[in-house]
Amino acid sequence: MLENDNVLEIGCCKTCIYAFRDESELEQFHCGLTYYQVPPAQRRSVKLASYPVVSPDHVCIHWMPKAN
Repeated sequence: MLENDNVLEIGCCKTCIYAFRDESELEQFHCGLTYYQVPPAQRRSVKLASYPVVSPDHVCIHWMPKAN
């Protein structure tokens, strides 16, 4: 069963490099794709609430794996 769980995590927001994890008691994930689309020298910090909340199991075409 554990192997199945690992397969399901591949390609979802939980394992995406663009996802910001909200460490509050809600433990939500926010999509930071728009943040990373801006060149690093031009990026500005904004409130986490500015990024859309996504389900940890959500899948989209922009998924990129986190570096280990």
